[in-house]
Amino acid sequence: MRLDNRTPGEWVVEDLGINCFLISGEVEQDGTTGPERDYYNRIASVTQRDPHPTHGGGISRAEALANARAMAQAKNLLNDLLTVLAECKEMFVTAAGERPYEDVLSDFEQQPYVRLARESIRKATHG
Repeated sequence: MRLDNRTPGEWVVEDLGINCFLISGEVEQDGTTGPERDYYNRIASVTQRDPHPTHGGGISRAEALANARAMAQAKNLLNDLLTVLAECKEMFVTAAGERPYEDVLSDFEQQPYVRLARESIRKATHG
């Protein structure tokens, strides 16, 4: 299962140099980056914020960059999880030998790691 309905291509992090990181689809072929890029390639932005004088909060530039990198890898991580799950299922079925396929699949789906992976996939794809 691939998530082809997501923004195509690799997602990249661009440092806009104004305490803001832009997560977008691949850089245009003409090398255009930053604010002058096509608006429709943008996926998200992460901005460093100083703590509020009364309420605190805020995030450092390093934390903003770490968040942007994690967001840029979200699609790859999800696709990788789907691939690993499919490979684990294949190994599980192969190791089961002569047991009925339906029983093996039911046992596989009840494994704690499979349930955890399925829940993460559900959250990422359906909220």
